[in-house]
Amino acid sequence: MRMRVIIVVAAMAAVLPWCGGQGSPKGAVQWKSYEEGMKIARSEKKPAVIDFYASWCHWCVVMEKDTFADADVVKKLSDDFVPIKIDMESTKPFPVDGKSLRPADFAAMMGVRGLPTIVFVDKNGDLITQIPGYIKADTFLPLLSYIKSECYLRHISFKDYLDKKADCGGK
Repeated sequence: MRMRVIIVVAAMAAVLPWCGGQGSPKGAVQWKSYEEGMKIARSEKKPAVIDFYASWCHWCVVMEKDTFADADVVKKLSDDFVPIKIDMESTKPFPVDGKSLRPADFAAMMGVRGLPTIVFVDKNGDLITQIPGYIKADTFLPLLSYIKSECYLRHISFKDYLDKKADCGGK
């Protein structure tokens, strides 16, 4: 009996880091809560990427397995952004600009109408844009570069950026 308990505890210790959240495996996106993420974004003067998701959402799961597991996406998110994850199944309120909001209320405030939705905010928490639906890694990477280089402030469309029809100032 004692040996069985030791085996179960050892198995749990091996599996728990792979269950997401703060115990994400090394080399994975290190998601933050909204409150923690925005503190970091403000102090490090970085934009944030907010992933609105739910465990029952098929495309959220696919995006987690494919897009957010891509090594280049992980690196770009880690280097240039603060990644924040909002669980839409939660009803636990969190602070947003001095108010206490449930995830569903915050999502509505950000214009989220379905899952998955990625929201980009600047270092102050101001909305840049939101993109609904599944995004493949090969589309997400240039999108991250577009946001990081602040092309949207120069009124350069993402299409023109992709087609290299406009310069974003080499940022």
